[in-house]
Amino acid sequence: RAGALPAPAASSMPLPPYAVKAWSAAHGLPDARVQALVQARDGFLWLGTASGLVRFDGLHFTLFDHRLVPEFRSVDVRVLAEDGQGRLWIGTADGLLCRADGSFHRCCPDSPLPATPVVRLLPAQGGGVWAATERQGYHVTLGPDGRPQCQAAPLLRGSEFLEDDAGRVVPVDQMLGDRARAFLLTRGFTEGGDLPIRVVLRRGSVLWLGTAASLYRVA
Repeated sequence: RAGALPAPAASSMPLPPYAVKAWSAAHGLPDARVQALVQARDGFLWLGTASGLVRFDGLHFTLFDHRLVPEFRSVDVRVLAEDGQGRLWIGTADGLLCRADGSFHRCCPDSPLPATPVVRLLPAQGGGVWAATERQGYHVTLGPDGRPQCQAAPLLRGSEFLEDDAGRVVPVDQMLGDRARAFLLTRGFTEGGDLPIRVVLRRGSVLWLGTAASLYRVA
């Protein structure tokens, strides 16, 4: 229920023992500054680093930078997302790229998006992704010719938005019930929708909210 009280995840869901393995430059990781992570449906793990896009097959790392992908204007990969069609969307410090059928495309060269840092990507139910910069939101899809198409969307502020069941993009606080919102106000959240959320994830009726201090599960 959206109105249920959230609680720090660690207190409500004890973690079972896990095996932990770390990879570094000694194992072939091109850049240890991993800023984004997504596991694609084909099994590959894609990492966004300050030195480019990295693909990991469980054994080997492959770096996609200016040498392999001339479409990169900046190799500083900030955010990643895979849409419902298995296409990889890559948000950088200087615009958005899409990888579809093994080819890279720079998105919407005639819009302000190419020269703007992308701060959030969210797969859209209707296809493509919602992309947010600090000043503007976009719905980006691939057209019939295979080229990305951008449509301006309402201002999407950082990581504080989600898509509701109707496919509309809404601020996170609009998806919280009154009791949950009141509880969060006692944990450093503020009125007016200004939620200090760093990471947000929706799985069905469950919301995961990551802040600078805690991880919350709202169900």
